[in-house]
Amino acid sequence: MYIQEVVSFAHFDPDLLDCYRALGVDMIQVDLRAGVSRLAEGENFKDGRDRSALFARLREQVEAHGLKLNAVFSSCWEEISLAMPDWEEKTVAWCRLLESLGRAGIP
Repeated sequence: MYIQEVVSFAHFDPDLLDCYRALGVDMIQVDLRAGVSRLAEGENFKDGRDRSALFARLREQVEAHGLKLNAVFSSCWEEISLAMPDWEEKTVAWCRLLESLGRAGIP
């Protein structure tokens, strides 16, 4: 049996990982929905930039605590699901986000 815990990207912290490891947690899932505040000013996950290095650092931090980064979660952006005028641009950005996760070695 494995124990997985969900951690918000906005609250991701090495001390929190230490706590989860001490509690016997095996795997971490990072939730990106509230994480925009952790990016540089003016950036967000919807901008289509390559985030491979960011996600690789995230994975390395989790693994350094003896845990596995099992998944990253983000709900589909409104622009895509509601077919807003920029839905095509956001779909390309969504795909780049997924590619960044793959390059970082995150399932």
